[in-house]
Formats: sequence, C-alpha cells, structure tokens
Amino acid sequence: MLNGKPQTKQGYGNIPQVTVSSVFGEARMTVMGKPVAPGAQEDRLITFAEQKVGEVITRANKFFEGTWKTLRSLAEAAPVKIFKDYTTIE
Repeated sequence: MLNGKPQTKQGYGNIPQVTVSSVFGEARMTVMGKPVAPGAQEDRLITFAEQKVGEVITRANKFFEGTWKTLRSLAEAAPVKIFKDYTTIE
C-alpha cells in the first residue's frame, strides 16, 4: 500500500502504480519545483496525498485494534521453549 508491489519479472521499466509514496512524492516535487506560491493544482495534489496518507492510517489503526490484538494474545500465551529435553546416551 505504501510502496506498491515489487517487480519480480525481468524487463524494462516499472509497472505504473498509484501508491502513497508516489502521490506524496508528486505533490512534493510539484510544490518544490515552482518558484511561486502553490496554486489550485498544488492544493489538489496535496489534498490527494493527505487522503492517501489518511487511508494508510485508518488501515493501520484497524489492524492494530483487531487482528494485531488477537495475534499478540496468542503469541504471549504460547510458551517459548528454548531448549530441547536431553536424554542420556546409553
């Protein structure tokens, strides 16, 4: 969601993906690339980037409130056995 799917096939170029990193980077480059105050286009890109970041935050919060609590309780309840029982050699 943040960086997109990794490219696992050989070939030239990358598959275009809309990710949080790409949207945020585009907004940043557009704002920083102009020597004038941000206008309507820059405002639109910033708003879109804020929405994408908000989606990630919402998804992360949902994960940590639901699935993570279940996984954590299971992991904390499981005994961790570091050593194997030793039997004498005869």
